[in-house]
Amino acid sequence: MPSDIFWIFAVQLCLMWAPGPLYGHLIDTYGPAPVLYPCSFLCVFSLCMISLADQYHKFFLAQGSGFGIGYGGVFTVAMLCVCQWFIRRRRLATGIASCGSSLGGVIFPIFLNWVMQQVGFYGAIPVGMIGIRFASSCFLIRPHLPRKKWIVMPSVLT
Repeated sequence: MPSDIFWIFAVQLCLMWAPGPLYGHLIDTYGPAPVLYPCSFLCVFSLCMISLADQYHKFFLAQGSGFGIGYGGVFTVAMLCVCQWFIRRRRLATGIASCGSSLGGVIFPIFLNWVMQQVGFYGAIPVGMIGIRFASSCFLIRPHLPRKKWIVMPSVLT
């Protein structure tokens, strides 16, 4: 049923944005690496698992949960680092960086369609994901601001 499939993308969008404050705090404290590397791996892993999915709950776990959490971390790191480097033209730089994902959303399906004609669906997903996703972006992102100390907030209950 189509309404069941929409739940996958609704959960993916929720999990892309919901952990943003946690990711931001981790990036400010430890730098981008502890968020970027595991989230990049999670994106690649979950997209490769889509090629093995043959039931609804497997698609839900791979696309909705795994990719949502992973892509949320990668996107948060990219946007925070862009905002740290650009002060005067921050809005323009953030807009250009955000458009990169839209451009990938146009080019990637064309590439994936071509690969699927060559090797089929089950061979195209791992080839496309491992070949394209985050190959060099993990090594190109550098923070500009110094790291902050982890501040423990006092509990309301104590």
